[in-house]
Amino acid sequence: MKMIWWFIFRSLELDWQFCLLHLPDTLKLEFLLKKYYLLVVLSIKKIINMPISGKIHIFGRTYHFNDQFGISFLQSVYVDNAFMEGYIKKGSTIIDIGANIGQFNFFSYSYLSAKHVCSVEPIEEAYRFLKKNDPSSVHLAVGISKTMKMHIPQTTLLSSFFPYSDKDRIEVVPGMRLDDIDCVRKTNIIDLLKIDTEGSEYTVLISAKQTLKKCRYVLIEASLHRPNSGDLGKVISYLTHFRHPFIIERIGRQYEEEGKITSVDILFKQKSAYATDYER
Repeated sequence: MKMIWWFIFRSLELDWQFCLLHLPDTLKLEFLLKKYYLLVVLSIKKIINMPISGKIHIFGRTYHFNDQFGISFLQSVYVDNAFMEGYIKKGSTIIDIGANIGQFNFFSYSYLSAKHVCSVEPIEEAYRFLKKNDPSSVHLAVGISKTMKMHIPQTTLLSSFFPYSDKDRIEVVPGMRLDDIDCVRKTNIIDLLKIDTEGSEYTVLISAKQTLKKCRYVLIEASLHRPNSGDLGKVISYLTHFRHPFIIERIGRQYEEEGKITSVDILFKQKSAYATDYER
């Protein structure tokens, strides 16, 4: 019962924050109506053991989802990242590492008006839906090994290089350095590199030495109290001492579990003359 009340409160909180976004009121209303319609329909489907994946048309695009919460997590991505419209111009190029089923990809196109998004996801189940949402997406784990072992809990959102519980499912996936991925390597200017990899963000960074030179902004979900390849301090040290150093531009949402802050979103900006000139 406690979990149900938490979900209701969190859902209403998201609704309030969502209503403050820079979107036409008609689109906000349409989204909220479809959100609760899906929550009811998918809950019934789960009870009677029917498939709970599906698709829905919102913001002029088709969105494919794979869990009983429908577009609820997509809504949280909008709320948590809407501030990026103050940094990312229309027609931008975005690299999305740890894309899951494409929530940030969808947000980038529909809210930030990005021109091109390269989304990368290692988990097969999530990638099947990501590919439906963006056929140009890439099925890889980003790191320094050619194959990597992923631990997958009940939800693919928390998939990681690190164990979550003894009930995790294990999946061995192909790996590649970020510098070597075609859609990244062939891009000359990257307006935003977004990294959300549940603990392996430092490994992604050290595989991206050439990529980082091309980035104006880097948005990272950095680790605190969770297993990781390099925690918040190590991530900050690496980026601020990089050959083309970055500075902390903004601290975003904090994520908690059992009363502890497990991770925090941090936006970094490159200090170089290249980044400054491009802004002009």
